[in-house]
Amino acid sequence: MTNKIKFKRGDNLIKYGKAYKVIKIKNGVLFYKPYFKKKKDNSLVCSIPAENIENNYIRKPISNYQLNKLIKKILYKKGRIVQTNIIKIKASLGKNKIGKTLKVVKKLWLEQKDKDKTMAKSKKNAYKQARQQVIEEISLARNISLAKAKLVLDRALEKGLEFSL
Repeated sequence: MTNKIKFKRGDNLIKYGKAYKVIKIKNGVLFYKPYFKKKKDNSLVCSIPAENIENNYIRKPISNYQLNKLIKKILYKKGRIVQTNIIKIKASLGKNKIGKTLKVVKKLWLEQKDKDKTMAKSKKNAYKQARQQVIEEISLARNISLAKAKLVLDRALEKGLEFSL
């Protein structure tokens, strides 16, 4: 089986929605660490045999151009509040596809905006997870800080809400 995805030292990768940086490749094994440093995983280093990359939902980050197209296609289009199934949400997040994650963020954001209903804790946690995944992807694609990426996402969601009204 041939690998379609090739990484080299210094490349960024996305695994289950989290951003990582490749630190070395040795004997066909890819070593990577979290791109955004957090106190709890400061010394964390992960590894995976290069032949297993395709089977583990590991991908390269999308480009800024692709990200802008997805934001316009998903967040800027008219949306409505729909009760979503948490099992389907978690399955979408596990696939490591930014388009599906953006859809989850939009659905849960709209559901959260609905004043008549309270959101279950499991949905709130899924929303936080999906939101963090999108923020990290925006930050990588646009080469901006996480705080600025959060603002970009918030503005896009608000702009999408304007289209819905």
